[in-house]
Amino acid sequence: MLVDTPHAKEIACNLRRGVDRLTGLMHEVVVIGSFPLSSTPEIRSMADGLDSGAFDRLIEIADVIGPEVQRKLERHFVSDGSVVVQNLKAAWDRLEASSFVDAVQPSS
Repeated sequence: MLVDTPHAKEIACNLRRGVDRLTGLMHEVVVIGSFPLSSTPEIRSMADGLDSGAFDRLIEIADVIGPEVQRKLERHFVSDGSVVVQNLKAAWDRLEASSFVDAVQPSS
C-alpha cells in the first residue's frame, strides 16, 4: 500500500522542477527513479543501531518513499514524450548479481 509522504512529495517536486528546466535545453531526458531506500547500506547501517520497533518503523518509512517518488514522477511525465522515467528498482531486480559499491569497495 502506497502512502503519500511529505518526503516523497518534496523529492518528486524537486526532481520535476529540475527536469522541467532541462527539457527546454535538451531533446530527451531520462529520470532515474528512486531506489527502495531500505536496501541501501546507509539506511541498513542506521537501522542496525536501533531497537526492533524503531528499526521496523525506519524500514517501513524508507520503503514507502521510493515507490511513491516513482509513482509521482511517472504520473507527472506520462504525456511528455521527451522524458522517460526509469524504474531503478525494476532494473536492479533484473541484474544477476547486484550489489552496492559500498559492499564491494568499502573505502569508496
